[in-house]
Amino acid sequence: MLRYHLAVTLLLLPYFAGPDSAKAETDYAGLVNPLIGTESEPAFSNGNTYPAVATPFGMTFWTPRTGDQTGWIYQYKAERLRGFQATHQPSPWMGDYGNFCVMPFTGAASRDLPTSAFSHDSEESKAYYYGVTLEDTGIRAEMTATTRCAAMRFQYPEQSRAWVHLDAYAPGSFET
Repeated sequence: MLRYHLAVTLLLLPYFAGPDSAKAETDYAGLVNPLIGTESEPAFSNGNTYPAVATPFGMTFWTPRTGDQTGWIYQYKAERLRGFQATHQPSPWMGDYGNFCVMPFTGAASRDLPTSAFSHDSEESKAYYYGVTLEDTGIRAEMTATTRCAAMRFQYPEQSRAWVHLDAYAPGSFET
C-alpha cells in the first residue's frame, strides 16, 4: 500500500509542481533605491551615499555628479547635473582616485564645464541602471555598468551639433 501511495505521489508531483504553482522570482536588485542616503551636505551628514551603477566587484562604479570636485559627488537637493563620473572609492573627506567625468551637451564647444538642470521626475536610479533627461538640452542620458567600464547612451534632440565633454579634473584635460 505504501508503494502505491508513493507511486501516485511521484506521478502527480509534476502536475502540482508545474509552472502554475511556482512562485515568481523576486527581483532583489529592483528593490534597491540608490537615492536613499544622498541628502548629505557639509553642515549635516545624512548617509554619505551616492547612486552608484555597478556590477558586484566591478572595477569602476558610475554615478551622476551634482557636486564640484570637493565634497559629495551627488546631493539629492542639487538642481544641476555636472556629468556622469567613473569613480572607485569616493569620500567627501579623502576624495577619489582615477576618476573622470563624461557630460553630453549640444551647441558650441566650450572649455567651461557644461552643466544642466535636471528633475527627479525624469530620473530613474537602479543598482544596475541610471537614466535622466537633461532639461537644458533635452538629452536623455542613460548608463549601465559592466565589470570594467560602463555602457552609456545619449539620445540627442535633432540639432546640428552634439558633443561629449570629458573631464579628468586636471588642468589641460579638456577634450571633445
